[in-house]
Amino acid sequence: MEESWKRFTWVPEREIVQVDTYKLARFRTESIVKKCGSKCELIDYEPLLFNKTAGRFEFFDSKGFLYFTGANHLSAHGMELVRPIFTELCNKLS
Repeated sequence: MEESWKRFTWVPEREIVQVDTYKLARFRTESIVKKCGSKCELIDYEPLLFNKTAGRFEFFDSKGFLYFTGANHLSAHGMELVRPIFTELCNKLS
């Protein structure tokens, strides 16, 4: 019997996050935050997850640890990656 992982093939032009869809969603979110005014803050993970050299999002580090769970929630490793963003946000509130 063939091992299950052998049934999958890597298609490099297919990304987990479609960049055009992401840009549209980001534009929409930025518009909502702008309308909200000073009460809202955009929590931006893009600088941490987007590889400008490759032009794509990275969902795991150089050791292969995933930043997200299967349900697109941050994993414990992902939470450690974004912790400085939330620490800075909390410091602004106090």
